[in-house]
Amino acid sequence: MNRLVHMAGGLWLALAAVLAGTLRADPPTSQPDRMTDDQLTALVAQLNDTSFQVRESASRKLSELPIGDLDRLIPFFKSSVAPEQQMRLRDAARTAYVQAKKSESPGEGFLGVTHVQTLDLAGGRPAPAARVQVTSVLADSPAERAGLQPGDQITALGGKAIPQTDGGFADSVRAMRPGAQARLTVERDGKAMEVVATLTSRGKFNIPGDDTQWVRQFNQYWREKFDPDDRTGDDEDGVRALGNGVIIIQGGGQIIFEP
Repeated sequence: MNRLVHMAGGLWLALAAVLAGTLRADPPTSQPDRMTDDQLTALVAQLNDTSFQVRESASRKLSELPIGDLDRLIPFFKSSVAPEQQMRLRDAARTAYVQAKKSESPGEGFLGVTHVQTLDLAGGRPAPAARVQVTSVLADSPAERAGLQPGDQITALGGKAIPQTDGGFADSVRAMRPGAQARLTVERDGKAMEVVATLTSRGKFNIPGDDTQWVRQFNQYWREKFDPDDRTGDDEDGVRALGNGVIIIQGGGQIIFEP
């Protein structure tokens, strides 16, 4: 009898131990501490260090700042008189901004066409809408599966006119999520029709993502917060645009896209 009681007691102790292990709450995951003002000041000062490796390391650490902390760089930038330090502050802020925005994005829609966007100029001013002429269609892309052909004129996306901007159509498509349906109003041989393409992602075609929209947003943020006279962003937009096949034809009223 005593043996049975002892065994039963042992079973209860074992069960209690299991339950205790099951119900014990795991310690909360610690969050990285926010960089103190002194740490930030020291890091910015390292951007002027005589060692290239130290400057590079400081730039990399600053580029890992949360987007909510970028405003803390404003007084450092405005008080700096060293061109390289200013440049590194801007580059670090841009990297942090773009990476944060990309991580928040659910992904960019991809159609799979190259096109020419024609700006209808009226009296020297852009008209409120643009037209997009398809120049080529990527094989097995959403565009091909939807029946788009070279020579098609796209006049609307989702029932709305194509924005009259340098990235109007391309930016509108990228703003949609992979899997979304793009309803395109198309003119072919003088006849209007509507086609629907289910967008995918660039990764499926081994095409790298495009940071253009985030860089544009950062340039606007930088001018509003740091330097209203900064024109570096104009060059960056141009270089990135040309890198993605965008050519602005002076006076021709056309912008060529090769997204």
